[in-house]
Amino acid sequence: MDHSKMDHSTNENTQKKTNWLLICTGLVAVMFIAVKIFGVPLTNVVYFGAILACPLLHILMMRNGGHKH
Repeated sequence: MDHSKMDHSTNENTQKKTNWLLICTGLVAVMFIAVKIFGVPLTNVVYFGAILACPLLHILMMRNGGHKH
């Protein structure tokens, strides 16, 4: 059994998790800056964030065509 492939898969999964953590942290930072520095109401940030999240999440979920047979 070739263990080098298993290590590569583990590193790839760790990298994906790290990327998602950085993206989420960046989004929280942008929201914080918008509210505290620019004075944007929190309700507007949440409302427009939800509106933008819907199509973006749809694109991310359907990027592989949804077929993994």
